[in-house]
Amino acid sequence: MHLLVALSLLVTSELSIQEGKVEEFLALVHDGLEVSRSFSGNQSFNIFLDQEKPGKVLFIEQWESEQHFQKYYQWRLEQRDFETLGEYFNAPPAMHLYRALDELGGSE
Repeated sequence: MHLLVALSLLVTSELSIQEGKVEEFLALVHDGLEVSRSFSGNQSFNIFLDQEKPGKVLFIEQWESEQHFQKYYQWRLEQRDFETLGEYFNAPPAMHLYRALDELGGSE
């Protein structure tokens, strides 16, 4: 018998930034990057820019668990950070949560 155990959570957020505001947006999120990376349960937090579409930004976050991510997300809501960032968006972000699974061997 094999058991699948959720190990961690991968979160992706695809953002569309208004033309002419990309540099300002990147400066703003760069300032908060170390805070995000040092938040309890964060394993990695990276920001990527689409080379063909300069206004498209991708956040990729790895969390120890969904509970760690939810605490972080709630904290960001309380800080009103999403309201500030939202002023730069062309459209709502596309956020996806993925669970990493590990297959454990067991006896049948």
